[in-house]
Amino acid sequence: MYMGLRSNFKKLPCSTYTLKIYKFKKPSTYTNVLKLISLIKERNPDIVHTFFPTSNVVGVIASRICGVKCIISSRRDYGQWITPPLLLFTKIANKFVTRITTNSENVKLFTSEKESIELQRIDVLYNGIDLKRFHYAKEDNNKIRLSLNVPENGKIAGTVANLRPMKHLYTFIQAASEVLKNRDDIHFVLIGRGPSKQDLENLVKKLDICQNVHFAGSRRD
Repeated sequence: MYMGLRSNFKKLPCSTYTLKIYKFKKPSTYTNVLKLISLIKERNPDIVHTFFPTSNVVGVIASRICGVKCIISSRRDYGQWITPPLLLFTKIANKFVTRITTNSENVKLFTSEKESIELQRIDVLYNGIDLKRFHYAKEDNNKIRLSLNVPENGKIAGTVANLRPMKHLYTFIQAASEVLKNRDDIHFVLIGRGPSKQDLENLVKKLDICQNVHFAGSRRD
């Protein structure tokens, strides 16, 4: 469990539990697996929905042991995190899954092929965004543009993502370079933070497009 997620869970109007299950060389991990099984038995849920690779194995199998009738497993990327041993255990866990959800058709096809699971068992649920959160008055928009050094009349193309290799943001920057060869009124904004920031900034400098590419960092507005 990431610490940031844990702090957000405290705001939820329901009970939450945190069990660290990811370092399988530590005895405490297996103690927490037993705690998870005990917790599922105690809460006796009708549905268990797992997210991320380790949960899609441990959470599914623990739920099966506890007799949960509906177990839903999720895939939200192209499996960059899944090692060959983890893939093997995922395929075993899939035998106990009621349905699998993905957030795109491409991830659905990828999951079916890589995990050897029938397409009929996979549903696509797109990521939802409440656009009302981002309705700003014109003067507020202008302030944000000013803070990013984007001209008032400049067109904006943006991405919101962690700055990690798996996000392929170098493709976004290379595309920006191609677009800027034809017009210079478009500004490209990357919102997010992560370990790839320096490499991405170096690529922007190499392509000589610093004036039109802006790194906004982590933002809540």
